[in-house]
Amino acid sequence: MAQSNAINVYKDGRFWNRTDETYKYVKGDTIYSNLAFGRSVGLDTGMWKIFEGSEQRALFQVSNFSVGYVGSVTFYYYTVRFAGPAGLKLPDSQIVFGNNHIAKPVDPQLSGCTFAGWYPDSAGTAQWDFPNNPVLKTMTLRAKFASGCPVSGIQIPGRENHSAPMRAYFLNHLLWIEGCKPGTQAQILDIQGNLKVNILITDDHQAISVPSHAGLYLVRAGKETRMVAVSGE
Repeated sequence: MAQSNAINVYKDGRFWNRTDETYKYVKGDTIYSNLAFGRSVGLDTGMWKIFEGSEQRALFQVSNFSVGYVGSVTFYYYTVRFAGPAGLKLPDSQIVFGNNHIAKPVDPQLSGCTFAGWYPDSAGTAQWDFPNNPVLKTMTLRAKFASGCPVSGIQIPGRENHSAPMRAYFLNHLLWIEGCKPGTQAQILDIQGNLKVNILITDDHQAISVPSHAGLYLVRAGKETRMVAVSGE
């Protein structure tokens, strides 16, 4: 008997119905190729390499004790956006496979200013090291210019006004909050309204550790409140 295996793909914490890519399973001389996204395939016992297009993305072990079990492999993708002062020509956003690196864009030009790097925090304290920093979440890199540069405002493609409604949901053992402006204070409460934890939103797509007990919780940020069901898995 073989184990049935399927692939799940997530982008920015949401299920990605990816139809623009094909997948391949390889074990020695055995190859299942040109598989469409979402199609499951029966795999014999052993270690299988899983390719997405031409890139090897995972190893999947099929053991004797798992015969007949429906398994899955999950791939995570994240979007990296670039932000900078009003009027600056910004690089395009990049979508990257989790724990990989993004390409360093061409340094932006601002008349009379010296570019000082890209930073993941609004305070500009830790410059992003493109060859060595892997991307582990959806994030925004902000352009920093030398002190004394007369810049104003900030533009973030797709998030300029943070006008999208707040979302809160439970995924992969984490509670996700998105659509909130960085700097917003948020709270997690139980269903009776008792405060469990205070949170400072630092990213417009933020993951936090889930409460210790399964159940319904309230996520409150500013004037908005959302109910989230947390499982005990």
